[in-house]
Amino acid sequence: MTSSPSLKINFADFWATFDKKNNLFYRILSEKYEVIISEDPDILFYSCYGWEYLKFNCIRIFYTAENKKLDFTAADFGISFEFLDRKNHYRFPFYAYRILSSNNLDKLCQKFTEQEAERQWEQKKRFCCMVVSNPGAKKRIEFFQNLNNLKKVDSGGGTLNNIGGRISNKLEFISKYKFVLAFENESFPGYLTEKLVDGILAGGIPVYWGDPLVGNVFNVERFIHYRPGENEEDIFATIFNMEKDKEKYMEILRKPVFRNNTIPDVLEIDNLSQFLFYCISESKNRKPVAKTAKKYLHQLNIKKRKLQKKLIFLNRRLNFLQKIKKNFIG
Repeated sequence: MTSSPSLKINFADFWATFDKKNNLFYRILSEKYEVIISEDPDILFYSCYGWEYLKFNCIRIFYTAENKKLDFTAADFGISFEFLDRKNHYRFPFYAYRILSSNNLDKLCQKFTEQEAERQWEQKKRFCCMVVSNPGAKKRIEFFQNLNNLKKVDSGGGTLNNIGGRISNKLEFISKYKFVLAFENESFPGYLTEKLVDGILAGGIPVYWGDPLVGNVFNVERFIHYRPGENEEDIFATIFNMEKDKEKYMEILRKPVFRNNTIPDVLEIDNLSQFLFYCISESKNRKPVAKTAKKYLHQLNIKKRKLQKKLIFLNRRLNFLQKIKKNFIG
């Protein structure tokens, strides 16, 4: 029996709860390689939550769960939500990562019977909830506050928490509510995260705002779609009408999750596996971008981004001080 070839990898700048040995990429690579987490890796997977990746000069694979564009002055390969026609890029939005890493595709595709839909209606005694941590998502914050002024919306995350503390299990928490606010941090074509999926998995009706192309993947009849340019009051009316209409609520719960009842290609795990194995194979024949002149261009890009963030911060602070001055004088 031949042993699997070894592969040294590492992960940098991922979200706080990311586990280097318990994630989708590690799991896939382990099917073919003896994967070793190393400080001197052959391959580095990195994301957008820090700058640790800069200390690694090996082949880099960028992955983002946020609305952050790929920068090929730093990455040799990329996995993102973007629509890029490049051999060294694989389109894999975060909703797909969430579904495949949690093995929830079968559950997501299961259609409620009438009895199951009625059970969901009866069990969900609470109105509406939200679980988010980013306080800078203006559209989401305004919608929450305006709806909350009409009827209390329970917020269980770190932002606008009004239930006495952060919840420990998101799906368990939101499964108690008829409606779940599923707003992305930002609206951008293809940027589609876990928020809509979590609301559906919890057996409720998400209120979704974000990706204008969401209907290319998901069945817009399975959730309340707050479309670009739509009136907020109309969405409120839809929510309150549906809250009282048991038959309509159950009808929506029983709709198929995906458009045309067809599972998208990004949820075929073999496609991601093929891309990862391609990256490993190609990495043996190319010089890491971190060892080329592009690294100097990347350093300039970093300085530019940091300056832009600083200017945004200073502008917000100036606006805040001007409001204080206006209120004081007025």
